[in-house]
Amino acid sequence: MKRFSAIFLLFAYLTANITAFADRYDELYTYTDIFPKQGSVSADITLENFSDFEYLNIFNEYIAPYSMSSIVSGIANSKIHIDADYKIQKSKIIKAYIKVQMSSPVKMNDELSISADAVFHIWVNMDFIDRNKPYYKITVKTPMTDKYFIFDSTDENAVIFYPTSNRIKKLKKVIQESLRVNSRLTSENNIYTLSVDDAGFKNVLEYIADTSYNHLFLIANGNRDDTQKYNNFKEELPKAINRLKNIKLLGNSGISQKLIFNTEGKLCENELNLDLDTNIFKIYYAATGNTLPTDPNIPRPVINAKNSDLHMKINAKIIISDIYGEFSTPRISKDLAYNVFKPDDYSLEYTTDEQNPSPYEIISVINDGFLITDNGIPYIPLRKTLNALGVINENISWNDGAIEIIDDTAPVLPFDNISMSEGNNMVVSDGICTYLDAPLITVNSEIYIPEDFVQKILDATILGYSTVYNYEVQKYQTITEIERLKPVYYIQLKNSGLTVIN
Repeated sequence: MKRFSAIFLLFAYLTANITAFADRYDELYTYTDIFPKQGSVSADITLENFSDFEYLNIFNEYIAPYSMSSIVSGIANSKIHIDADYKIQKSKIIKAYIKVQMSSPVKMNDELSISADAVFHIWVNMDFIDRNKPYYKITVKTPMTDKYFIFDSTDENAVIFYPTSNRIKKLKKVIQESLRVNSRLTSENNIYTLSVDDAGFKNVLEYIADTSYNHLFLIANGNRDDTQKYNNFKEELPKAINRLKNIKLLGNSGISQKLIFNTEGKLCENELNLDLDTNIFKIYYAATGNTLPTDPNIPRPVINAKNSDLHMKINAKIIISDIYGEFSTPRISKDLAYNVFKPDDYSLEYTTDEQNPSPYEIISVINDGFLITDNGIPYIPLRKTLNALGVINENISWNDGAIEIIDDTAPVLPFDNISMSEGNNMVVSDGICTYLDAPLITVNSEIYIPEDFVQKILDATILGYSTVYNYEVQKYQTITEIERLKPVYYIQLKNSGLTVIN
């Protein structure tokens, strides 16, 4: 329960922070897909501490001649820069590379001060295609050692982590409903400011605990097979949140968040300000339900309710872009790999790339001539693109401007049926209407599709275009490189009864 309480608080806050702007009150709530499926995030975070950490000097004897309070104070006044590239496929496969640069003015003792600059690297690979056996592998490289720390779900002691989209959506709706009545939202010129005070933040946590304990448990555990564990979670969660109602968590300015959207409705800037003014000791005892010893002969904890106040202000400025930087998880030798969940004698061969082949493949579409554009929008040939992806001509019909694509046997596309028409920008895939940025056009009796068809309908990514002169056929040709999820994953999804959602 102790570990759970701390994790829940962090999870609840981050979830509220991340999902609060995904749908705003009436207007803000109209945004349903504000992040590109692949892109980059750049963040600058400033920590400003007003706390006194003198009580930590009890540990000085272990790090002599240095001062623990001075070191912690320096870290609590750090500047952090984060760069991340990410890619998401069908909300089922996620990969990301995160680089964290941290600069801290650390005073080691009265005679020694240093500027500590550290760089952390994090590689994330998650695959939730198989809902019965979700997979993740997180690799972390710290500046303190040449080892790579690996969190691998294939180990029997690994943390269970299963974020199904339906459960996340239900939890997101609960948070939105709670924020609607417990926060303040203003908007001007497509800039929105969301603010939550201490009482409102506690009400959000209480509402989540009362209405969504089932979703929270399933997200963390994947199922409810352990009835005793589930019942304990259901009983203890509201109690922990209720105990926190009597403790100050946020300072006077609480949480404020400024969100800026571009003309396409995508989030491009996000600034978060957090006034954290609380007491570490009180939070711990409220979350766990433990109490102070009553026997006066029993030594009280060194960190106690009188000396463990924590007051910090945190500012984070985040820039979001659809520009994606390709990366790969490093191949790590056995000597440098440290699997966090596995004992030392466990074989590390499964940490190599060969044991976890990429779920993606790159397809090249070759078309005679130069790249065709209309109003600055690149177009690619529909039939050649479908053929390259594995759709045979017999499954592509074109009748009086109406186009239908069938892929319901051995699937190579995310959908069983796609229909559209010339001069129209609406595409119907398995009954779902999607609007492209531009309509389909005909060039030399051949149908061409705008490039966003590849992302929105085929759930793939155009990596780039190149035009070269082919001396064998003596003509210019344009090559379009497309990266997509391998068709075997569509087969697994359909065989499992899951719906592939664009």
